[in-house]
Amino acid sequence: MKPDIRIFGLLLLIIFSCSEKGTIEKVSIDETQIDTTETGIPEPQFITDPTEKAILSIQDTLFLGDTLKIQFKTPHTKDLAIVDPDDNFFFVVYSQNDTLMPSLADWDKFETMNEISIVTDKTKVNPWNAKFHSNQIVFTKTGKYEVLLSENLETDNGTPVEKEIVYYYHRPRTK
Repeated sequence: MKPDIRIFGLLLLIIFSCSEKGTIEKVSIDETQIDTTETGIPEPQFITDPTEKAILSIQDTLFLGDTLKIQFKTPHTKDLAIVDPDDNFFFVVYSQNDTLMPSLADWDKFETMNEISIVTDKTKVNPWNAKFHSNQIVFTKTGKYEVLLSENLETDNGTPVEKEIVYYYHRPRTK
């Protein structure tokens, strides 16, 4: 867990606070009452039990021009996303029917699909960022990518999320 800057500031304030007499007073803090998350939103609940996972097969390493093939148990949850090394979020399959930034597969039919393919240098999906008005290529930089599968990735309500890691090299595979 990352240290919370607000807690650090609160501790400094307590350390340097003085009474009316100009002496430092000792103040006790009930640490159980401090919210250690920045937002107060529940931490994601990641699926770790192999029997509950819906992703059956996924490559762990990709290169420029490779095809990421993900095989699923069916039925499975309906939202699929990828997070790039810079923490940019891309919806691959999601419930919003946006004609400018369509889902890679129909959300209502996705739960019964047993496979989806993403070509690293061609497939474009929805970057969850208001500055974009069209789908974008996800795999643009060497690094670790997270593939997320859940019933609803648009919420931070503790909905279980399945996460798989793929390492991508932004160069052609050497033969």
